[in-house]
Amino acid sequence: MKRTNLLFLVLTIIFVSFGCKNEEGTTPQKTEFTGTCTMVKEISPGTVDVLESGKILVTGTSDEWYDSTSIAQVTGQSFWYSNRIMEADFSSADSWGTAVINVGVKKEGDPVLGKWELIWKATLTGGVFDPETGTFSEGIIKGEACGTGVSGNVEGMVGHWTYTMDLSKGDIYYSEGYIVK
Repeated sequence: MKRTNLLFLVLTIIFVSFGCKNEEGTTPQKTEFTGTCTMVKEISPGTVDVLESGKILVTGTSDEWYDSTSIAQVTGQSFWYSNRIMEADFSSADSWGTAVINVGVKKEGDPVLGKWELIWKATLTGGVFDPETGTFSEGIIKGEACGTGVSGNVEGMVGHWTYTMDLSKGDIYYSEGYIVK
């Protein structure tokens, strides 16, 4: 876990450091955004291992989401690839992984106008899990992501996202952040 935090910190510093001047040598433009990220479908539940400590390790999950934000550059279909380690009672968890946002894609067949690649980490606190339904009825997830625009209309941009989900209100993350051109 410490290695993941260190990697996240190093990549954040790199993104910020190399984003200080654009190709013209001028100060880049920072644009803030807010929005929501809603679950579309689970792609893979991953694998579950119970560790000797009693904690639960889940690896290799993937889900499709839709990011709807106040700016077009970070709105579109997203795929989240995750791993998590949870307490045996599901009351808390640390998660980490990667994500891709396909800018402009709302439904299959829409053209990809740009693509973001992200790394992220998140923490669940106060979780109450119902084994009968396989869902959480309570808990707060807070996460952060750093990303780089790798193609299309976002190529060369860097961004930072903060996500918050209240599990008692369903599978919706509320996001805010900024991109730098």
